[in-house]
Amino acid sequence: MEKKGFTLIELLIVVAIIGILAAIAVPNFLQAQLRAKIARVEADLKSMATAIEMYRMDNNAYPDSCSLEIMGGVQFRAGEIWTPVAYTSVAPVDPFNTQEGSRTSTFASREYFYINVGPCHWFDDRLDWAAENAPGAPKKPHYILASQGPDNLSELQDNRLALVYSSSNGLVSQGDILVFGPGGRK
Repeated sequence: MEKKGFTLIELLIVVAIIGILAAIAVPNFLQAQLRAKIARVEADLKSMATAIEMYRMDNNAYPDSCSLEIMGGVQFRAGEIWTPVAYTSVAPVDPFNTQEGSRTSTFASREYFYINVGPCHWFDDRLDWAAENAPGAPKKPHYILASQGPDNLSELQDNRLALVYSSSNGLVSQGDILVFGPGGRK
């Protein structure tokens, strides 16, 4: 009488094959999550830039970056694009900014960073520095919207030259994800 079943060797081979497949799949899954976050940030920033331009058309000025407002439990410097008129429904939550990400701590955890040429002039030097050091940036932009990017550090605020994030340097490369407002200010 012959017994049917798997031998210990056969079971070990199957477990080893499953382990190899898991070792291949898990890193690819984690990279897919990171690519999805990057795509979300880029879409959020473009949507907020469109909202800021609509605000400017209605008010003949860009939203002020001098004061912080609470939007959906997150601080943001251009709260005027949500109230009293909602120019966008995108929440200002940066998925990469999970902590106080800048050594200078100018912006809080979870917020996208927005600076413009406004009445307080606190960030004018930062705006000009970024425009000079970011490849493809317009000359004299009116504003910058920024995410800390996958490295969770604010190169924009710390004046580090690895300013613009590029996935060609690896998914977790240095640099912020930036959107510049139109250039040409005086």
